Amino acid sequence: MTDGGIDEGAQSEPGGAARGRRTDWASAARPQPYDPLSRINLGRSVEAELLRRETHPLASVPPFYGAGIYAIYFTGNLELYLPISGTQTPIYVGKAVPAGARKGMTDQAVVGHQLWSRIDEHRESVAAAEDLSVDDFRVRYLVADELFIPMAERLMIRGFQPVWNLVVDGFGNHDPGAGRRAGRRPSWDELHPGRSWSPLMEKPSKFTAEESRQSIAVHFESVPPQAGSGVSLPDPTVPDSAVPESALDEGPTDEQGPEDESDD
Repeated sequence: MTDGGIDEGAQSEPGGAARGRRTDWASAARPQPYDPLSRINLGRSVEAELLRRETHPLASVPPFYGAGIYAIYFTGNLELYLPISGTQTPIYVGKAVPAGARKGMTDQAVVGHQLWSRIDEHRESVAAAEDLSVDDFRVRYLVADELFIPMAERLMIRGFQPVWNLVVDGFGNHDPGAGRRAGRRPSWDELHPGRSWSPLMEKPSKFTAEESRQSIAVHFESVPPQAGSGVSLPDPTVPDSAVPESALDEGPTDEQGPEDESDD
């Protein structure tokens, strides 16, 4: 250590040479250098910023512009979800990208309200469910650059393993519309019936409500919730390749573009 407090590293003195001879460098560890600009670290920086944001009642998120990511939390007393109630583990994670992003045709001059619209769609889904109360849910959100939105969503899913992303499929589904309801009713709607369009699906859910309840119980036993408060980033233990497309959020029904596009 110099007088300025800067470590000059190992010295080429006789003592240092002796230490080198006594060390088995063949078996020494080779830590990966930290790269703040790597894809995963960039994504985790967005994830950390999201977790610093305050939560809002899902029932009354104030309107705002922008696209980004969000996490929904359960805070109620429903026995099925008690293990995560009031914890840092979200029940669902999702995203909303700018209008045209899926086709690579975004316009930086056009600012929509995709993120707010998507959160509001989820409010409607929860409110429609017969056995859920929207007052038992909170949400935090982050408006972010479109480049980092998808990777941050995947990292959140890989780390927190939200039950409505990975265990019970369909919370983020939209009404497919008349003439396109030949598929299965989502498992989420079988477990939490109430959305008006789900009974119109021609095929029954892949899993019964009881099967989903059992899967949820097993999931909570194998994936303990993140307790405490503040920013806590769990390691993304689920491989990226193991995240199914069904776990990723579809985004808002209509990709809202100019601010005068929807005035309802």
